Amino acid sequence: MSSMAAGLEDDSTSEATPLLYRRVTVNHTRVDPEVAILQASVFIEDGIHYRSIHHKIDPLSLKFYNIYHSFLVQCFLNITVFIILILAFFEYPTSLKLSSDYRYANITPTLREPPCGATESVEIVCLVIFLIKALIQCRLLGLKRFFKQPWLVLYFVMVVLSFFDLSISFGFCVHSGQSSLGSTIRMRRFFRPFFFLVPSSIMKKFVKAVMRTCVQISSVLVLLVIHLYVFAMIGMLIFPRPLPHRHVNTTDWDDNEEEPRGFLSRYGDFSDKEGQRRFKSVEDSLISLLVFLTTANNPDVMTQIYQYNRLSFIYFFIFLCIGLYLILNLLTAAVYSEFRGFLEQSMQSSFVRRVVAYRAAFTVLAQCYRSNSMTDQVTSKDLVRQLLRKAKIPKNHLPAMYTALETEEGSSVMWTEFRVIFNIISKDSNSRLGEDVHYYSRFKVLEILQKLVRHNAFQYFTICMTLIHIIIVTVEMESDYYSVVRQTDSALAIVNFIFFFYYIFEQLLKIIGLGGRIYFKHFLHIFEGVVTIAIVITEITILAMFGHPFHHSESEPPNYATLIRVMNLFIVFRMLRIIPQVKSVSFVFGTMVEIVKNLRAFAGIIIVIYYLFALLGMEIFGRNHKLENDTSPAAYRCGTYEQLEYYSYNFHDFAASLVILWNIMVVNNWSVFLDAFSRSATKWSQLYFVAWWLVAVIIIVNLFISLVIEVFLTRWEAYHEHNKRKNGEDNRASVVSDIPLLESTATPFSAGSDIRVLLRKNLTDPPESDLLHEIHKHSDLL
Repeated sequence: MSSMAAGLEDDSTSEATPLLYRRVTVNHTRVDPEVAILQASVFIEDGIHYRSIHHKIDPLSLKFYNIYHSFLVQCFLNITVFIILILAFFEYPTSLKLSSDYRYANITPTLREPPCGATESVEIVCLVIFLIKALIQCRLLGLKRFFKQPWLVLYFVMVVLSFFDLSISFGFCVHSGQSSLGSTIRMRRFFRPFFFLVPSSIMKKFVKAVMRTCVQISSVLVLLVIHLYVFAMIGMLIFPRPLPHRHVNTTDWDDNEEEPRGFLSRYGDFSDKEGQRRFKSVEDSLISLLVFLTTANNPDVMTQIYQYNRLSFIYFFIFLCIGLYLILNLLTAAVYSEFRGFLEQSMQSSFVRRVVAYRAAFTVLAQCYRSNSMTDQVTSKDLVRQLLRKAKIPKNHLPAMYTALETEEGSSVMWTEFRVIFNIISKDSNSRLGEDVHYYSRFKVLEILQKLVRHNAFQYFTICMTLIHIIIVTVEMESDYYSVVRQTDSALAIVNFIFFFYYIFEQLLKIIGLGGRIYFKHFLHIFEGVVTIAIVITEITILAMFGHPFHHSESEPPNYATLIRVMNLFIVFRMLRIIPQVKSVSFVFGTMVEIVKNLRAFAGIIIVIYYLFALLGMEIFGRNHKLENDTSPAAYRCGTYEQLEYYSYNFHDFAASLVILWNIMVVNNWSVFLDAFSRSATKWSQLYFVAWWLVAVIIIVNLFISLVIEVFLTRWEAYHEHNKRKNGEDNRASVVSDIPLLESTATPFSAGSDIRVLLRKNLTDPPESDLLHEIHKHSDLL
């Protein structure tokens, strides 16, 4: 924008003068305040969402920019991504079956499959939307800036390749006369997770963290491979005993036989068979020890060998001590160290991006206010007020921001003051439970009730009553379950009837004592109120249908068992209200809540990995790979895929692929799948499962552990700092918290709902020179 362009001094002066002290000459053409407010509001919103400011800032582009980033448009794009991802469940081979067991393919009812071409039509519509999105981003950023963004360029390339692959699939079907595209290799399906990743900056940072972690832990992985190889060779050399008869050929050994052919049946011969089966080749030795390292086949791999010679335990003991308790824990430590370091670096760059956006907004307002000094820019309070009204700032932050603005002296605002005002966005703003309480001064009875409800003794009393009720329910259900669910006059029915009135009275007291505004503001009260309403409705239904519990009925009333079970289920749910009120338990529970809040980006990475491996598994082990199932399970060797009847765990459709990948990630009995699919395909197919174990268990699970540790340590430090400030170092905290952790996210030890907020304590403010240098990169700004 020419009207707002600022020219630097001559080159010699610029080189001799540090950037921080350079003066910028602003054109004397008056800047339109409406345009300046629009530009500043967009920059503020960029900072709130950690977006880059390097985009076009002319009024028309900014209007399109606001429309593109509006809530409705972003929801529409997210729904489009969701639709194209779930197409895998409906495409051929469809997952619309009640059972994934291919033995029951002809007898299992199948839901209505989409007509031919329906999923392809939906996919074309989604790809067109993605193409339009890429073109809009190119228009908003400018062609030069667009091609400097590798993620956006790859996004555009993926869309084009998807169209190209779709046209090839259609051409192949037309040429071959097939009615479905399912028989072709659909490479475009592997591009779909990319459309899910690109819109989220935090997920892209997680991807970079995962990639960097994989590179940095390669040395530990090499050590793990050496460990497996050395012990595999040792196992091959010491376990298979020399065969007692030369005419016996180990290749004639049938794993399903009790004894090898030609062997005499005497004590100890089973050790030969086990040694030959587990350690007969380098491949079998490596796979056996790899599975043993995950303890999935422990102690199966050593049982028969140990039965013959107990000294063999030393071999397996040393192997597990080195591999499981040393190398794998070193892997966890290495993953945590690298992941945390890179994540903090990424979060620091996001934080700098936010501050740069705030500085750019202030620069625009300062230019509108006709300031000539870059180091001493000021703007007016009136412009800042207009900015607060124009920008889409969370409403819960606005009162504090207006208060901070009005407390500043004079009619102008400097950069440091502007920064303080907008830093409020990064702080927790939810009010505490004990704030803003309106007492009924005219009504002494209501005022007494308010003080009673807000006293700690009332909290103790409600906890005790809840515990008494749940203990009675537990004892009655355990002692005489039949009478509880069949008789309307049982002891439990009478107790529930009494507590029915107590719960109503308790909730009315809380609404009066806390006030409706505070009561309905906190999640714990809402949860407790909803469960209480459910209990009341269920009890009223029981009373209406079967009468009061003091009336004895000889016959067994219909539907009473179902209602009493539902009633007791809600009572158990109501017990959960106790968790946030006990400090020692609430801290752990609050940590779990924060982990769930910060799992959104991490869960996105897990979805991408599962999606890609499920599609790859379908291509490798599709419908053409079926294991024999003609004989009884008892005819197969114990512990095999056929003997355990694992036929429902396969890669015949997308949903079944996700389930089998989950079972393998748990690593229990994953050796069964290794053996089965290596027999149905080739031995090389085991590399797929080993790769999944490395990615899912070694990388993803350890990254999740790192996230849990980081959240816990951050909250633990903040929790103790809060207690020291509140009670002093020598004071001990009470057992019951007067402000439950779950009720207020504004507690000083709350980590927030974003991983950036979680790590904000470790972030440092960028120097002013870096901010100005970044702003000078914007060709349209200065």
